Amino acid sequence: MKIESSQEPKKQIEDNEYRWYVLSVVSGQESLVIDNLQERVKKQKLEHDIVDFLNPVVNEVYYK
Repeated sequence: MKIESSQEPKKQIEDNEYRWYVLSVVSGQESLVIDNLQERVKKQKLEHDIVDFLNPVVNEVYYK
């Protein structure tokens, strides 16, 4: 995806339509935490309030 204007990232950051929350979890447990959060959202019937769960991943390759 190509960003044509320098204003586009700022527009995305200042979007007040949603609130963003960040969790710090133990390394390797990210998927488990997301699964547990999704289950709790379903049990509490909050599907219309929670838009998405993101797990940013950085693939790193080390050569020895």
